[in-house]
Amino acid sequence: MNNANCMDRQILHGWLILILLVSGCTTAIKPQMTNPQQSWVSWHQQWKGTRHLFGGNNFHGIDCSAYVQRGFRELYGIKLPRTVKTQRKRGNPVNFSELQMGDLVFFRPDTYPNHVGVYLGDGTFTHVSSKKGVTRSRLDQGYWHKHFLQGRRISQ
Repeated sequence: MNNANCMDRQILHGWLILILLVSGCTTAIKPQMTNPQQSWVSWHQQWKGTRHLFGGNNFHGIDCSAYVQRGFRELYGIKLPRTVKTQRKRGNPVNFSELQMGDLVFFRPDTYPNHVGVYLGDGTFTHVSSKKGVTRSRLDQGYWHKHFLQGRRISQ
């Protein structure tokens, strides 16, 4: 090997070591929510009208548990399980009267065994309806109030 190739190789190794050292000093930054309600409202607006698709996980179609999972990951940096059944085991139980913005709300509707959404406050929550897609609904009265199962608070 000639001196020029050896020199090039040493420079390359030096750069690689520098990159590794610098990248090792970085830290993962979790999103910080200065106004969580505004964040969930913005999240809802971004997804509003996206159609329901069982097993879906993008703007072409999404289901309720994927919507909640993506929201928590993108807004809070929190990883939630993929299914309603496993999401229902996370966090701490919250009474209906003590719900706060960002709490998970679970239902047992007549049409399917489980459903999840996120409480927005003022008696409303965001979720993925099988008929309307991503929507905002009333929780404090009517159909969803009747089928409310439990609330869960996920701590950061």
